[in-house]
Amino acid sequence: MKQLLKTIVILLLLACSVEVAVRISGRGGPFFTEPAFQTAGRNSYWRYQPDGRFTVYGPTVLRTGAYGERTHNQLKLGAGPLVAVFGDSFTFGQAVGDRVTWPARVEENLQKRFPGARVLNFGVQGHSFDMIVAHARDRLRTITPAVVVLAFIGDDLDPGRAQKHVDRFGYLARGPAGVPVHKGIEILRAIARQSHALLLFKHWLDGPPGGTPVRASSPNTRATPAHTKTAGAEGRLASLRWLHAELAEIPLVLAELDLRETENSRLLRDQLPAIAPEAALVYLPPRFAETEPAQWRVAGDGHPSPRAHAVYASTLTPVIADALIRRTMPDSRSDTAADESP
Repeated sequence: MKQLLKTIVILLLLACSVEVAVRISGRGGPFFTEPAFQTAGRNSYWRYQPDGRFTVYGPTVLRTGAYGERTHNQLKLGAGPLVAVFGDSFTFGQAVGDRVTWPARVEENLQKRFPGARVLNFGVQGHSFDMIVAHARDRLRTITPAVVVLAFIGDDLDPGRAQKHVDRFGYLARGPAGVPVHKGIEILRAIARQSHALLLFKHWLDGPPGGTPVRASSPNTRATPAHTKTAGAEGRLASLRWLHAELAEIPLVLAELDLRETENSRLLRDQLPAIAPEAALVYLPPRFAETEPAQWRVAGDGHPSPRAHAVYASTLTPVIADALIRRTMPDSRSDTAADESP
């Protein structure tokens, strides 16, 4: 018995030493996340808990406002026009600061012409196309923006993204919503998520064989073959029709944010105008095609870099400004508005 206790103590000390070493090295930090999520829309999507401060994948420091949006401005809503932006981690701004994200930059640009303009960033890590649309439909019941922006990437068409749920602690866990999970398993999983060493080990196990895995994790599922992602994608895009009909007089801007052109990004470019013909579609992949890909991604993470967010903002600002003018002055000429935009 004495020998067993001695062995247990030695193992605990060894585990603590490994944990301390991993934390000092910082290698496990990109995989650590606090329980920041909550289920919404009858388990059809998840969003961030409101009025909080969290560390989430990236690692990313997240501050949320009253609606669960990622805040970048501590001022209260002003009298200027409100723009609501919905999207996935590319819009949320994984691995970059809150003032660096393209919604924050667009707000800064718009305020030069529209004093008091606010841009609410409702981007959520791991969202699929349908989740983005569901989030928008849900949130637009409580706010009335002057312009709505929906931002997508080709991977948002991956049906595997729906194979997650928010557990009782606020973590994203594998498996669809509604499948019973033993409480003890969830408790052990929550405890394990506090260990940087275990998170690093799990990432090593999940990494692609024979390659260097991306350091930063996100609440997405593993990669799905392109033909599987694309199959039936046209049907999933149909969820946008309902939102488009509900927006009525609110202008809609659609942004395709891929850093490189893919089969799914081309599908979005080709299909979205037919679904929402009155919406403005901005297709970003060509803006990144002729330069070194590495500069557009956060090192060790793969999400858009601050430089990429700046390109998003400079491209989208005139389009959103034009939509604001058309909302307030329906007879204004679109081409003139775009030319005079900040």
